[in-house]
Amino acid sequence: MYRSAWNILQEKYNDKFFYGCVAHALNLLFGDIMSLHISNNTFEFMKDLQNDAIDIVKFFKNHHQFNFALRYHMREEKRIQLVTPGATRWASFYYCLLSIVSNLQLLTDLVSNLNFIEVTGLLAKEIRIKIRSIILNIDWINNLKLAIDILYPVSKAIKMFQSDSVPISDIYKCY
Repeated sequence: MYRSAWNILQEKYNDKFFYGCVAHALNLLFGDIMSLHISNNTFEFMKDLQNDAIDIVKFFKNHHQFNFALRYHMREEKRIQLVTPGATRWASFYYCLLSIVSNLQLLTDLVSNLNFIEVTGLLAKEIRIKIRSIILNIDWINNLKLAIDILYPVSKAIKMFQSDSVPISDIYKCY
Protein backbone atom coordinates (compact mmCIF):
# COMPACT_ATOMS: atom_id res chain seq x y z
CA MET A 1 0.00 0.00 0.00
CA TYR A 2 2.68 2.51 0.98
CA ARG A 3 4.89 1.41 -1.89
CA SER A 4 2.06 2.15 -4.35
CA ALA A 5 1.52 5.59 -2.81
CA TRP A 6 5.24 6.34 -3.03
CA ASN A 7 5.32 5.31 -6.67
CA ILE A 8 2.41 7.60 -7.50
CA LEU A 9 3.99 10.51 -5.61
CA GLN A 10 7.40 9.95 -7.20
CA GLU A 11 5.85 9.95 -10.68
CA LYS A 12 3.97 13.16 -9.97
CA TYR A 13 6.85 14.89 -8.10
CA ASN A 14 9.96 13.42 -9.69
CA ASP A 15 12.16 16.19 -8.23
CA LYS A 16 11.33 15.10 -4.64
CA PHE A 17 12.89 12.38 -2.51
CA PHE A 18 10.52 9.95 -0.79
CA TYR A 19 11.78 7.83 2.04
CA GLY A 20 10.13 5.51 4.51
CA CYS A 21 10.00 5.75 8.24
CA VAL A 22 13.57 5.56 9.50
CA ALA A 23 12.47 4.25 12.90
CA HIS A 24 10.62 1.44 11.15
CA ALA A 25 13.66 0.60 9.02
CA LEU A 26 15.84 0.53 12.14
CA ASN A 27 13.33 -1.73 13.87
CA LEU A 28 13.56 -4.09 10.89
CA LEU A 29 17.35 -3.96 11.22
CA PHE A 30 16.93 -4.85 14.88
CA GLY A 31 14.88 -7.89 13.84
CA ASP A 32 17.48 -8.85 11.23
CA ILE A 33 20.23 -8.77 13.87
CA MET A 34 18.13 -11.05 16.07
CA SER A 35 17.51 -13.57 13.30
CA LEU A 36 20.98 -13.89 11.77
CA HIS A 37 21.94 -17.56 11.34
CA ILE A 38 25.39 -17.31 9.81
CA SER A 39 28.11 -19.68 11.00
CA ASN A 40 30.62 -18.00 13.30
CA ASN A 41 28.13 -15.16 13.65
CA THR A 42 28.71 -12.79 16.54
CA PHE A 43 24.96 -12.46 17.05
CA GLU A 44 24.01 -16.15 17.34
CA PHE A 45 23.77 -15.88 21.12
CA MET A 46 21.04 -13.23 20.91
CA LYS A 47 18.15 -15.55 20.06
CA ASP A 48 18.75 -17.70 23.14
CA LEU A 49 19.29 -14.55 25.17
CA GLN A 50 15.98 -13.17 23.92
CA ASN A 51 14.10 -16.36 24.82
CA ASP A 52 15.70 -16.51 28.28
CA ALA A 53 14.96 -12.83 28.92
CA ILE A 54 11.31 -13.33 27.98
CA ASP A 55 11.13 -16.37 30.27
CA ILE A 56 12.55 -14.35 33.17
CA VAL A 57 10.18 -11.43 32.69
CA LYS A 58 7.16 -13.70 32.26
CA PHE A 59 8.07 -15.72 35.32
CA PHE A 60 8.31 -12.69 37.60
CA LYS A 61 5.21 -11.06 36.15
CA ASN A 62 3.15 -14.26 36.49
CA HIS A 63 4.18 -15.22 40.04
CA HIS A 64 2.49 -12.80 42.41
CA GLN A 65 4.70 -13.47 45.42
CA PHE A 66 7.91 -12.78 43.51
CA ASN A 67 6.34 -10.00 41.46
CA PHE A 68 5.26 -8.21 44.63
CA ALA A 69 8.69 -8.57 46.26
CA LEU A 70 10.48 -7.45 43.12
CA ARG A 71 8.21 -4.45 42.52
CA TYR A 72 8.45 -3.41 46.17
CA HIS A 73 12.25 -3.31 46.01
CA MET A 74 12.20 -1.64 42.61
CA ARG A 75 10.07 1.18 44.01
CA GLU A 76 12.23 1.50 47.11
CA GLU A 77 15.41 1.67 45.05
CA LYS A 78 13.83 3.71 42.23
CA ARG A 79 14.60 1.09 39.57
CA ILE A 80 12.83 0.54 36.27
CA GLN A 81 10.19 -2.18 36.00
CA LEU A 82 10.81 -5.34 34.01
CA VAL A 83 9.86 -4.79 30.37
CA THR A 84 8.15 -7.43 28.25
CA PRO A 85 9.34 -7.16 24.65
CA GLY A 86 6.69 -6.90 21.99
CA ALA A 87 6.77 -7.17 18.22
CA THR A 88 5.07 -3.81 17.76
CA ARG A 89 7.00 -1.97 20.46
CA TRP A 90 10.15 -0.90 18.70
CA ALA A 91 13.44 -1.60 20.48
CA SER A 92 11.53 -3.28 23.29
CA PHE A 93 13.98 -6.20 23.37
CA TYR A 94 16.74 -3.72 24.22
CA TYR A 95 14.60 -2.24 26.99
CA CYS A 96 13.78 -5.74 28.25
CA LEU A 97 17.50 -6.54 28.56
CA LEU A 98 18.19 -3.18 30.15
CA SER A 99 15.42 -3.74 32.71
CA ILE A 100 16.90 -7.11 33.64
CA VAL A 101 20.47 -5.87 33.99
CA SER A 102 19.36 -2.88 36.08
CA ASN A 103 17.52 -5.22 38.43
CA LEU A 104 20.05 -8.03 38.31
CA GLN A 105 20.99 -7.80 41.98
CA LEU A 106 17.33 -7.93 43.05
CA LEU A 107 16.68 -10.88 40.73
CA THR A 108 19.80 -12.65 42.01
CA ASP A 109 18.74 -12.13 45.62
CA LEU A 110 15.27 -13.53 44.92
CA VAL A 111 16.42 -16.66 43.07
CA SER A 112 19.24 -17.30 45.55
CA ASN A 113 16.76 -17.65 48.41
CA LEU A 114 16.34 -21.28 49.42
CA ASN A 115 12.55 -20.92 49.27
CA PHE A 116 12.69 -20.04 45.57
CA ILE A 117 12.90 -23.69 44.50
CA GLU A 118 10.52 -25.03 47.15
CA VAL A 119 7.29 -25.61 45.28
CA THR A 120 4.93 -28.49 44.73
CA GLY A 121 4.81 -29.86 41.23
CA LEU A 122 7.67 -31.10 39.12
CA LEU A 123 7.07 -28.70 36.21
CA ALA A 124 6.92 -25.65 38.50
CA LYS A 125 10.15 -26.74 40.17
CA GLU A 126 11.87 -27.27 36.80
CA ILE A 127 10.84 -23.79 35.65
CA ARG A 128 12.22 -22.23 38.83
CA ILE A 129 15.47 -24.16 38.52
CA LYS A 130 15.78 -22.94 34.91
CA ILE A 131 15.12 -19.30 35.90
CA ARG A 132 17.64 -19.54 38.74
CA SER A 133 20.29 -21.14 36.52
CA ILE A 134 19.89 -18.40 33.90
CA ILE A 135 20.10 -15.51 36.35
CA LEU A 136 23.10 -16.97 38.19
CA ASN A 137 25.00 -17.88 34.99
CA ILE A 138 27.94 -15.49 34.60
CA ASP A 139 28.24 -16.25 30.86
CA TRP A 140 24.56 -15.36 30.40
CA ILE A 141 25.10 -12.11 32.31
CA ASN A 142 28.12 -11.26 30.15
CA ASN A 143 26.07 -11.96 27.00
CA LEU A 144 23.28 -9.78 28.41
CA LYS A 145 25.70 -6.88 28.81
CA LEU A 146 27.24 -7.49 25.38
CA ALA A 147 23.80 -7.49 23.73
CA ILE A 148 22.94 -4.21 25.43
CA ASP A 149 26.15 -2.67 24.09
CA ILE A 150 25.44 -3.98 20.57
CA LEU A 151 21.80 -2.88 20.51
CA TYR A 152 22.22 0.51 22.21
CA PRO A 153 23.06 2.56 19.07
CA VAL A 154 20.12 1.13 17.13
CA SER A 155 17.76 1.66 20.09
CA LYS A 156 18.95 5.23 20.53
CA ALA A 157 18.37 5.94 16.85
CA ILE A 158 14.91 4.33 16.89
CA LYS A 159 13.92 6.48 19.86
CA MET A 160 15.20 9.62 18.16
CA PHE A 161 13.64 8.90 14.75
CA GLN A 162 10.18 7.79 15.82
CA SER A 163 9.25 11.41 16.41
CA ASP A 164 7.22 13.19 13.73
CA SER A 165 9.45 16.25 13.84
CA VAL A 166 12.89 14.79 13.10
CA PRO A 167 14.49 16.49 10.09
CA ILE A 168 16.08 14.25 7.47
CA SER A 169 19.46 15.89 8.15
CA ASP A 170 19.47 14.34 11.66
CA ILE A 171 19.39 10.90 10.13
CA TYR A 172 22.65 11.52 8.30
CA LYS A 173 24.24 13.05 11.42
CA CYS A 174 23.45 9.87 13.33
CA TYR A 175 25.61 7.83 10.99
